[in-house]
Amino acid sequence: MRKSFIVIVGMVVLLSVAGLLGFSGVKEYKRVSAIDREIAQLRAEVERLERKNADLQDRISYFSSDAYHERLAKDRLGYRRKDEQVVMIAPSQNSTQEERMSDTQEDTSVPVRVQTWFERLFGRSSYAY
Repeated sequence: MRKSFIVIVGMVVLLSVAGLLGFSGVKEYKRVSAIDREIAQLRAEVERLERKNADLQDRISYFSSDAYHERLAKDRLGYRRKDEQVVMIAPSQNSTQEERMSDTQEDTSVPVRVQTWFERLFGRSSYAY
């Protein structure tokens, strides 16, 4: 009888230890999988930021280039190179005054503020420099 009592107590202790280890194992598995998910999210964020950084580096190099500065001077200030000729297309004579007004507002390559500045400074509306 004493032997069977020791066997039963041993089994209960063994099952308790196995249960605790199993519970701890499940808890540890959940913690490890949560960490793995966080690592995957952080790696995806790093890749996204590296792509964004590369895009920004490309933009910086473009904005520092002579081609960008030339385009900016032409588009915003109306400058031209010495070897270039500026051609302005006048609205056709057959168009109505309303169409001519919309054509001149849409087709002008020089911003209105530059035109106004040029007209005030030089007293004329020609801006081929």
